[in-house]
Amino acid sequence: MCVHRGFTLIELLLVIAIVGLLAALLVPTVNLVRASAKSVDCRNRQGQIGVFTLRYANDNHGFFPPVGGSDGNWWLQQLTETTGIGSAVPPEARLFFCSTDSHRPEELAKPWKPTVKAWHVGMTSIGYNSQVLGQASAWIDASYTRRARLNELAKPAETLVTADSGANPGLPTMASWGYHQVTVNEWPVAQARHGVDRRDCVVMFADGRVASVRAAWRGADSSWTVYQAVSDGGLGCGKYQAFPLPAGVDTLWDRR
Repeated sequence: MCVHRGFTLIELLLVIAIVGLLAALLVPTVNLVRASAKSVDCRNRQGQIGVFTLRYANDNHGFFPPVGGSDGNWWLQQLTETTGIGSAVPPEARLFFCSTDSHRPEELAKPWKPTVKAWHVGMTSIGYNSQVLGQASAWIDASYTRRARLNELAKPAETLVTADSGANPGLPTMASWGYHQVTVNEWPVAQARHGVDRRDCVVMFADGRVASVRAAWRGADSSWTVYQAVSDGGLGCGKYQAFPLPAGVDTLWDRR
């Protein structure tokens, strides 16, 4: 007569321990692959924005787009040749939302205004270095009261054009969103979103190159910041604390 013996308690505990060990080894790898895929996707999106920017410059005597046009549309609507509030959200709008951002361009920006979508008012998670490249009136220095031209850039390979953007703390309704500008004074800043430790920031340079740079400063909310305020240095931002930019990255188009 055949007797079937079940697992002993020790054998069951051993199996559970082995499965737990394998899971502990596997989970970090899965998270790494997932984070890497999102970073690659964000790079592709900013690369496409670079194509739109180059096309705009070619059609406008080499100028970068202004942060806001005379028609009231933001730079991102000018790049995609769409219109503002009340118009349909174009498919290209998703390019301006990082893959780590759960928000969508067609979401309502203000619940009481059904025609105002996130896309229309610049609640995007990829921002533009607009105060330097495309500002109509400078906030940081009298040298930047006009838009920059591509052929004026001292170091295109180091001049920041777009980056993962931080929230705008000055607008409470946008505090949990990204913001469509990356500035060199107080806020909003370029915010690190990528990597397992969320310390990598995807940026696009004026020569079209897209790269991931490592954040060096950690904010009070524990998020990593790549660009914070510029020191006074004649730029009119003396009351803000300065943090160095990563090597090979700059926000000022004529700095040599």
